[in-house]
Amino acid sequence: MIGSEGVVGAIHLLGSSPVPTNCFIQLEATALRIPMPAFQAAFRSSKEIRQRILECAQRQCNGISQVAGCNRLHEAEARLARWLLTAQDRVGSNVLDFTQEYLAEMIGAQRTTVTAIAGNLQKKGLIRYSRGRVTILDRENLIGAACECYRITRDNYNELPELDVVTAQ
Repeated sequence: MIGSEGVVGAIHLLGSSPVPTNCFIQLEATALRIPMPAFQAAFRSSKEIRQRILECAQRQCNGISQVAGCNRLHEAEARLARWLLTAQDRVGSNVLDFTQEYLAEMIGAQRTTVTAIAGNLQKKGLIRYSRGRVTILDRENLIGAACECYRITRDNYNELPELDVVTAQ
């Protein structure tokens, strides 16, 4: 999951091997788009851009590795709490529009498992879930319900310096 801290497609700049990736938008957002040839040219011509993109790619790889281990080792409730918190961090909103089917896919669980977990988190007063809309009600206790992977991945991305984006008028 990439938000304003990252770059979609950075891995394509690391070499000539084909990378079978897809990108899709999970939540309503604003993004800047640059054609790959222009992105490659900027990467090659600017040391600062190259360093920043490589740092983003490295942080994304760190995050992917952490989540892969998380999906293997931690219970579904902790993974769902981690995933909801990460989504909230990326969009800056307590309200997230996700279906149970989508959430199940994101945490590697059955839809019925997500139904049970969401119900349990709702009973604890941490979230409200209804018709594809999750509202985070108690972030601090949701952090407590998440595994340590949330803090590790959050800190990994928080260490990235802010990007100043200049757009052409």
